[in-house]
Amino acid sequence: MSSSKKRRREPGPAGLHNIQVVDNEVSRVYSKLGRDAYTVAREHRAKLRSEGKYSESEALQYGEIDCAAFSRLLVGLELDSGASFLDIGSGSGKAVHVAASTGTFSKATGVEIVEDLHMMALKAKDEMEKTTITEIHFINDDCFNCEWHATVLFLPITCFTPEMVVCVCEKMKTVQKGCLILCTSTLTPLDDDSLCGATSLKRLSKTRIRYGKGTMEFTVYEKIS
Repeated sequence: MSSSKKRRREPGPAGLHNIQVVDNEVSRVYSKLGRDAYTVAREHRAKLRSEGKYSESEALQYGEIDCAAFSRLLVGLELDSGASFLDIGSGSGKAVHVAASTGTFSKATGVEIVEDLHMMALKAKDEMEKTTITEIHFINDDCFNCEWHATVLFLPITCFTPEMVVCVCEKMKTVQKGCLILCTSTLTPLDDDSLCGATSLKRLSKTRIRYGKGTMEFTVYEKIS
């Protein structure tokens, strides 16, 4: 994908331009799960701390996208048809299901290490696959064990520990040219030349959208070499 060529999306399935349709459908599915992802994450973190695994518990910081706001952000990227989406630390899978529902992506994948959150994503997938033609996958593993190959990489880096950030910057060297990295927060570690300068990232935009129970700045980068 050329960095100088403007991306144009092809017409997708019904609902591509209707953000409210995406919001309603994803919200409906998650309301039927019977569990709240924040509670699941909090309980898992408490369990780790009770077992003396304090460093692992600190690595488990949870946040969730707002369906309508995130859908609008993804559609606004104006991608070519056949694009793929990868969520690093996908939690209950909400961002993956929103990406699949926009019609922008042919494939949407999430990687999550916490099994209970992963199981929530799979349960939601059973319902979401009835309404989308996008190929949906979830992987229960450490995100640093997986290949980061996608057109759009969603990286909620504000939830990462300093040790994880070092691993992220190293992993960025393996991301293919042309990949768009959608990152939470305005000034991120990806802007630090001492950490990620060798990965040749170009900042394209930043915007504040609804996230979790408040708002969050999102920054979009492109891997240019």
